[in-house]
Amino acid sequence: LAITNHGLYSQNAPKWVFDAYLRTLGRWTFNRADAVFCYTDTDRDRVRDLGVRSRIEVVPNGIDTERFTPDGPRSDLIDHDGPVVLFVGRLVEGKRPETAVRALATLRETRSDATLYLCGEGPLEDELLPLAEELGVRDAVTFVGQVPYEEMPAVYRGADAFVLPSRAEGVPRTIMEAMATGVPVVSSDLPQVRGLVSEGGYTVDVGAHEAFAERLGRCLDGDYPVEGRERIVGEHSWRDTVARTTAVLERICESR
Repeated sequence: LAITNHGLYSQNAPKWVFDAYLRTLGRWTFNRADAVFCYTDTDRDRVRDLGVRSRIEVVPNGIDTERFTPDGPRSDLIDHDGPVVLFVGRLVEGKRPETAVRALATLRETRSDATLYLCGEGPLEDELLPLAEELGVRDAVTFVGQVPYEEMPAVYRGADAFVLPSRAEGVPRTIMEAMATGVPVVSSDLPQVRGLVSEGGYTVDVGAHEAFAERLGRCLDGDYPVEGRERIVGEHSWRDTVARTTAVLERICESR
């Protein structure tokens, strides 16, 4: 039994529920595993702090860096001549898409032609529409819905900045996909993503929409670290992730 830990908390349930689960049934489940995969040393330490005794292997999350590149066509779904901010993810409370909408409203005080495209579906869409209306940015917010995976590189290429204001994450592929495509990232300041994003963007406090707006403005001005794609290709290539994961699984099978 191998378990992959892609972050310890759900985007769809309160943190206290998962705290109770992780220290009881969750810990028991982890301890039944022959190996637990974690994406970062931070995640490994958090799992150990729960009292997990199973073998833990740190293997970075990976993406297809040959598919997600700066070169290639741009998606027709993004149709705007000015600055484009992109959000990719489920429209649920844990992803905090409302922070992205509020950040856009603040950003437009100095960037009146900026727009926000939200790529994904979820129950909060019905709440985000009136919020955008209330903030006076309804015409600058576009919902593109769920997009097939093979079309996502072209969607990223149509953006000038990527925003992920989640309250909790593992090491999300969306951040790596954006950075591999050459798009700067502004993300919530979470321990698992802080070091990664520092190579290709900025992190700010969860829910701080004004800070999100300020850092998005920097990205649109071209003022951001530009080593993002180099970092992703060097440390988060799908080929490398698959090879390292397979090697662990083979050792488990041989040992049993």
